[in-house]
Amino acid sequence: MNKGLLTIALATAILLIHHPLPASPPLTLDPGHAYTFDELLALGQAHNTGLRESALAVEGLQWERLEAWGRLMPTLTAGSSYGRSERNVITYEDANGEVKELPDAQTYRATSSHLSLNLRQTLFAGFANTAAVRRALLARQDVLGEDSRQQQQFRHDLSKTAHAVLASQSRQATEQTLLEDRLRQLELARMRLQVGKGTELEVLQMEIDVGRQQVNVAAADQDLRSSWDALSLLLGAEPGPPGRLEMDFEVFQPAWRQEALINEALDSREEVQRGRRSLEQARLQTVEARAGFMPSLNLQLGHSRSEQRSEPEAWKPFPRNYDNSAALSLQLPLFQGFATVNAWQSSRINERRLALAHDQLEREVRAQIREAVLRLEAAWSQSRMTESNLELARRSLALERERYRLGLASLLQVQSAEATWHQAENDHLAQRLAFRDRLAELELAVGRDLTR
Repeated sequence: MNKGLLTIALATAILLIHHPLPASPPLTLDPGHAYTFDELLALGQAHNTGLRESALAVEGLQWERLEAWGRLMPTLTAGSSYGRSERNVITYEDANGEVKELPDAQTYRATSSHLSLNLRQTLFAGFANTAAVRRALLARQDVLGEDSRQQQQFRHDLSKTAHAVLASQSRQATEQTLLEDRLRQLELARMRLQVGKGTELEVLQMEIDVGRQQVNVAAADQDLRSSWDALSLLLGAEPGPPGRLEMDFEVFQPAWRQEALINEALDSREEVQRGRRSLEQARLQTVEARAGFMPSLNLQLGHSRSEQRSEPEAWKPFPRNYDNSAALSLQLPLFQGFATVNAWQSSRINERRLALAHDQLEREVRAQIREAVLRLEAAWSQSRMTESNLELARRSLALERERYRLGLASLLQVQSAEATWHQAENDHLAQRLAFRDRLAELELAVGRDLTR
């Protein structure tokens, strides 16, 4: 590599270490944009904290998978050593035991080096290694399944929160419409007073009603802001002024078959899949425990070389050594103090326990689906009734307002009709929201979106 480019790369790395990249700007929702459900879902998948943490867990799976496959591969170890020593001889002991100095000091130097390579592979261990690899892969699927479950839960929460915003927007529109109607009625009451067909009491009562409705409009605005802030928080966005949503908020007659939904839930629900994986892992643990009764076969290959030298005179016996070795070992466990028996029987008991828990889980899933379908059908039936009541209340209000304009009805009759219509509107809105909530619960129970 060119030295100039290498210098630039090193300088950039140092700057990145000492000056980390700035954090991404916070997400803000555009109040002038009409968001669809798919757009909200994409924003949430990119910014929701829980989903981002789940994505990091999935990202780390590649190394766990590599480690799992590594258990079936041989192990290779290498070792080396190097040594050097020096000894200076300047005195000696003569035959009389006197220590005398040598006229010239003698220096002895010695060096030694050693290199070794060892390859080891387990050929058979009672299927324990293959069972361990399969367990590691099942654990990987657990992480992926948890990520899928997080996605399903987020869709459920997003659907309920977004429809709550739509309900707040509809309620705000209703309160604003009622305020405008009462302002017109106030003007009509004043005109009737001027021509002698009304009373000051009617005008005063209408002014009071207008003031009350203005309070209702302010409360509806606050409810909308709170609902929008809850949606922003779920998406991982900053709170801001309410925007618009383009989502289906109507009710429809459910046409799904219970048994089909149950079968689909048993195939797609992450809890069921996790239960099956746990049962398989327990069976693999039983295999590993049973492997303690079986022989193990290991193969080991080795190569080493060494060299030893000394000065001023080299070592005479084998200054250079080479060693190649191969070993095949078979181990048969004869008696281990019943520890293997205890581990095997404990694994079998745990396997049966998980099988019972899985059967219970499937029964609970079937019950959840049936309950969710019944609640959705009940919400549909109730929404039909509230829709009929709303239509009757709307026609009655229009009739009373016309009769009041012609002087054939009193203000009290109009107010009573307005209260009836307002309650019918709120009841129908609540049932529409309840239907959407029940639909989201059914989708979560099944494990997928049912409207596509």
